[in-house]
Amino acid sequence: MKVLLSIDNSMVAIEEAIKILKPNRDSIDIITIVDSESVVQEEIISSDITEYTNISEKIIDRAENMLSSRGFENITRKVLVGEIRQEIIKHISDNGPFDMIIVGSRGLGMIKKLMLGSVSEYLVQHSPIPVYVAKSSKALIPSI
Repeated sequence: MKVLLSIDNSMVAIEEAIKILKPNRDSIDIITIVDSESVVQEEIISSDITEYTNISEKIIDRAENMLSSRGFENITRKVLVGEIRQEIIKHISDNGPFDMIIVGSRGLGMIKKLMLGSVSEYLVQHSPIPVYVAKSSKALIPSI
């Protein structure tokens, strides 16, 4: 099975992938996205995009190390820059076919969720492949 694992700094999607996928059977494409909308809103200059990309590479390094330590060998990785939702959908169409995508549920507070929307909810509605949303088992305190 070929699986797309879209991650941020959360461990939830990685931990779930380790639980449900098989090292000797499944291949994993790991992606993380530098959100260009946030970069523009914060008026960050282009040199800081490089800094965000470097941080994203470290996030992928951690995910790849976790997966490799559990026996996964067929792993590809990529840092993308753009609007998160669009970049994920584009990656699916440009690099598929994938059997599914695994994403984490951030557990945004109600106000943030209304303002920002949810990447996982968007993917459930718009992805051309099945979406597995991994939710943290830890109790979350809602943001105000």
